[in-house]
Amino acid sequence: MSDDPLIHRFLDNWPFKQWKDLLVLVAVSGGADSVALARLISSTHPSVRDRLTLAHFNHGLRGDASVADAKFVEALSQSLGVGFELGVAEPLQSNDSNESAWRDQRYRFLTKTAERIGARFVAVGHTLDDQAETILHRLIRGTGLRGLAGMSRHRPLSEAVTLIRPLLAFTRDDLRQYLESVGQSFCEDSSNLDTRFTRNRIRHQLLPYLRQDFNPRIDEAMIRLGRLADESHEWLAIQVDRWIDRAVLFTPDRLVIDLSRLEVKEPFAIRELLHEVWRRCDWPLAAMGFEQWDRISDIALRDSAEPAAMLPGGIRVSRDGHQLVLSQSSAPL
Repeated sequence: MSDDPLIHRFLDNWPFKQWKDLLVLVAVSGGADSVALARLISSTHPSVRDRLTLAHFNHGLRGDASVADAKFVEALSQSLGVGFELGVAEPLQSNDSNESAWRDQRYRFLTKTAERIGARFVAVGHTLDDQAETILHRLIRGTGLRGLAGMSRHRPLSEAVTLIRPLLAFTRDDLRQYLESVGQSFCEDSSNLDTRFTRNRIRHQLLPYLRQDFNPRIDEAMIRLGRLADESHEWLAIQVDRWIDRAVLFTPDRLVIDLSRLEVKEPFAIRELLHEVWRRCDWPLAAMGFEQWDRISDIALRDSAEPAAMLPGGIRVSRDGHQLVLSQSSAPL
């Protein structure tokens, strides 16, 4: 293994220390970050030929350039002596949100491919810069403590597959310097300059403006905010688990929260408890915004009688004495 300090940093930042006997699927777009990730893993994995596969998802947005990117990643896999998997996007429905729909297709492809070939991890090349952009993006849209924590170092994609982000401690400049040092080329994706996409406007317009006119170290400030939010959320998650064990009863047809057994009465605590309940019940989270969470916490915390509420996914919430009762209708609204 090379004595390059960046490679040692990479190993120190791998989310799981026991990984070198497991198959890793690396998502590679052809851009600098993902190519650097593939090179770093191939440089540090002792059984690279048997334990590493590159995966490329062709969104089909740039015609011949998209085809060229796919061929570049396939050639990279051949030069590294590892496997290669190609996915192709399906046409989007006219009412789809392009950014989210393409992301969903890409992650479905990565998850299914990992399960098929037996990969334990799917590695993606998100960097420290991406983390700062994500936190700022969520702040603009409106988010809670969980959202301010930014992207996690790892999260489950399925029961058998875990998504990992080993590059969150590295900047884009770090990785380009590394690629230059090993003589590795990469593709420049022109769609990364397309300011029709919110993320690109944040990257190319908003962050440069904030650096120039407000704080030249705004990226560090965003990362620091994310770290503090993550630490706070981790502590809160432990408390939420205690509250659920103490006060929540799960039954096949409904869920009951015994409010008299909760030692906390603050709205933010009730919202966090409810969010975790939603997750455990696999109820739809995407349609739940601050207004909906606040409405349920009002029902839970007010002594006066509150009318039952119907929420996204057909979730009915009502108050029965000191109990908050939640159930899902057979015909979601």
